[in-house]
Amino acid sequence: MLDDMHVAHGAKDVPTLFIFGDSTFDVGTNNFLRSRAKANFPYNGIDFYHSFPTGRFSNGFNTADQIARQFGYQQSPPPFLTLEKNQYSFKKSILQGVNFASGGSGILRDTGSSQWVIMIFLEKQVEQFASVRGNITEILGPAEAARFVSKALFLISVGSNDLFDYARNDSGAIHLGKEEYLAVVQLTYYSHIRKLYELGARKFGILSVAPIGCCPAVSSANGGNCVKPLNDFAVASIQQLEVFCKS
Repeated sequence: MLDDMHVAHGAKDVPTLFIFGDSTFDVGTNNFLRSRAKANFPYNGIDFYHSFPTGRFSNGFNTADQIARQFGYQQSPPPFLTLEKNQYSFKKSILQGVNFASGGSGILRDTGSSQWVIMIFLEKQVEQFASVRGNITEILGPAEAARFVSKALFLISVGSNDLFDYARNDSGAIHLGKEEYLAVVQLTYYSHIRKLYELGARKFGILSVAPIGCCPAVSSANGGNCVKPLNDFAVASIQQLEVFCKS
């Protein structure tokens, strides 16, 4: 895995990447879970190396990989659960970056649970980073670890599944209006990012929610057309996120 993360062209001073989120960033986390949200089968990965399905919800590289490649890496850092399996190399590996993202997860703890059963929600991903942060301190010492983490880039892509859950809400378990629900989601998001900040994160790359009303799974059930109310919901979420990021 370390070989896959070397920086192309000998570039220097590129940030270490710590990646959080949902299926847009998942590079194999859910392979280790008894989750219904899986992508470790064809034709996922058909355009990846050797046409191998790695657990990415993609035909090839996913968004996390593409961003990593912009910094000169060959692909995203490996999943935390992959690194955790090999305790012999764990401490060395985490200094090369870690991907915590889990397909089907959301900002709220219960997001996706009714549909996908098991995934690693954002709060748990932050807890996993906290354990990584502790190990980095053991390796480098407190002062150097703080410097190392402050120079790392924290990438987060999450929130779509929270909106899908609200829109679906077949059980009627969510008893909030849209604005109230978005406020709860954003407040929870803030608390998770604040925790990362307290752990030493200083550089963030936050991806907004996509136009979820145009996702193939949605448009295919709507005669190939986008679903405007879902896109409007996504726009409202983005507007709240912009306010949050500026605050």
